[in-house]
This record gives sequence, structure tokens and C-alpha cells, in this order.
Amino acid sequence: MDTKTNFLLYTILFFQLLTISCGSSQQKSDEPVRYYPTGEQLDSAFTELYPLKVVEGILDTNVVIVGNSDEKKKQYRQSVAKLDGMVREIARKVQKFDEQPVYWVELDRQGTQPALLEINSIPFSYAYTSRYPEYRVDLLNQYIEKSGDQHLRIRVFTSRGSQFRSRTNKLTVRIGYAPDKRKGDDEPQYLTDYISMPDSILDKGIQYWDTTITFHAEVPWDHSHRLKNAVDLRTLPDLEERVLRKYEELRQNFVNCDVAGDLLADIDRLTNYYTCHYIDNLASIKEDIKNDLSFIKPNHPDEKVFPIENYELALYKDGKIAVLRHVIDKKGVVRRMIYVPENDDSLIESCTFFMLYLPEGKTELQVY
Repeated sequence: MDTKTNFLLYTILFFQLLTISCGSSQQKSDEPVRYYPTGEQLDSAFTELYPLKVVEGILDTNVVIVGNSDEKKKQYRQSVAKLDGMVREIARKVQKFDEQPVYWVELDRQGTQPALLEINSIPFSYAYTSRYPEYRVDLLNQYIEKSGDQHLRIRVFTSRGSQFRSRTNKLTVRIGYAPDKRKGDDEPQYLTDYISMPDSILDKGIQYWDTTITFHAEVPWDHSHRLKNAVDLRTLPDLEERVLRKYEELRQNFVNCDVAGDLLADIDRLTNYYTCHYIDNLASIKEDIKNDLSFIKPNHPDEKVFPIENYELALYKDGKIAVLRHVIDKKGVVRRMIYVPENDDSLIESCTFFMLYLPEGKTELQVY
């Protein structure tokens, strides 16, 4: 029997079995009615979205080829020469603590349902929305403003037109804790059991699941003042324009290979980040910043920066934090193709996530 005939027979058999299966399911009165969602659940789920107007003339709509020309390398070197003072300023401002507790979240997303996480209404910089299964451990310290109960919100949703099904692996989350960062060999502790999507929402036509869990954290800092007196951005009549202008300014740092400009915009966030992760000596901070800013270095002819597009504006923390994120994958909208030699000498897409806020007494949005 040749391959073509064999294929034909298997095809006929498949459709016969499919017809039998469909016919028998229609005769069972207790079989659940299959519901095929259209997207209304998702349209109403993301209540943090700010209604957009049509704003023209702010964003550069061109893909910029950064490349690795001599001119770009010169720009980069000139910018690097400005870093030393800024790095020293960050190191000087970092607080030092005798106690160094660490908190993290373990997320197992083998079912590939997209998920968003936030702590006390501060969104995670990473959106768990890739098309592939993933297991991640992400540190929480930078999202904890002060000691006390912390509220971790877990939001899981489907791609438009699909639904949660029992045949897919469910997302699971748990919170980990170590009393002291310096004792890395100690057995980790867990503040919660595994939290997972309930069976009651599977095969019911449901597209969106939202739950909040509480855990207690004791940390040696109190950074709640940063947002306590910040401006409610909903009171700004030109909020959308301000956010777009700030994002385009941040994007231009990548276009111009301006590592000093990128670091200057990020000083306050980095100072708090290093404080929360107990990175408190100049040498370690220098090394970390050097590694991070190497991704702005013009070292491949095909490096490029994409325009900011397909975005939505989301507000968090009672309107005090603004984020532009991609409509579909919810990741950062400042996107580039960058060269990473360790990654098989290939270019990869980088999505940079910025949170913006307006401190009391300031007139320009800043990176939170």
C-alpha cells in the first residue's frame, strides 16, 4: 500500500470516528454545553486602563537601525565617560542594613495561560505572557514598600476567543522567604502553599480569573513615602500626552546609545532597588550597572529600536503610577533587537518596562 493510499484510509477513519463521537455526545443530556467566548470578559476585566484619545506628533513612528557604526560607538563612549559620578551618587544613597530578609514568588506556568502579578497595586515589571511554558522565580523585595501584610494579586486570562480548559495544566504560584540573603545554603521557607486556578472555572466558558493572597513581610526599610504624597495622575488634563512624551524620551536614550541618559532617568529606581536587595558597595553596583548597560552598546549592524505602538495606558496605586504596555502581551512597549553574544551570538527582542509617577512638588514625570 503506497503512502498516499495509507493517508487517505486514515483520513476516512478519522472522520468516521469524529462523526460517531459527535453523534454520541449529542445524545447525552448531562454533557455540558460548550461555550465559545468572544472576548467580552477580557474587555471588562482590565479596569486599570485609562481611556485614550488620538494624540499625534509625539511618538517617532520609524524603526531606527542603531547598528554599530563608528559614529554610534563614539556616542556610546562619550556617554559612558559621564557615568562615574552618577554611579557614585547611587552607591552613596543606598541604605545598609544588618538584617537582610528576601522574599520571592515561584510561578509555574506549564499551561501557558497568560498572567499578570502585582503587589499592593504595584505591577510586576515582567508579564508572564509568553507562548511557551515557563517556570520562574522572581524577587519581590523591590515591590514591598514597608513591613506588614502584602497583597499579591494574581490575574490569569486566556487569549481572545479561547477559554480555561481542564485538559491544560494549571498555573501555580507560591511565596518563598529566606531570613538572610547571606545564608544562601539554608533551606528556603514558604509562606504560602501552592495557589492554583480552581477546578470550578474550567470548561465553563471562563476567560479570566482574579485572586489575591496575603502574606506578611518584615523588611528593614520604609519606602512608602515615595507614593504617599505623589500626584494622582488622573487629575492631569494632559496625562496621555505627558506619558507619551516621557516614554519617547526614554526610548531615545536607546536610539542614541545614551547610557548616561538612561541611568540618569533611572537613578531613584535603582537606588531603591539596590537598597531592597542589599547591594550596598560601590564595586558591586558598578559591576551590575556595567552589565545592564552593555545591552545599549552598539555592537551589531542589525541592532534596532522599534517605535512605540500597539499600546494601552494603565494606572495603578490609586492613579499614582502610569504604565504603557502592549495591548496583546502586556509587556513593555519600548522594544529593541539587541545583540547578546551569550545567546548563540544572535539578536533577541528586548521589552523594557517603565513605571512613571509624579512626586509631590515636581512638574515632570519620573521613573518609579
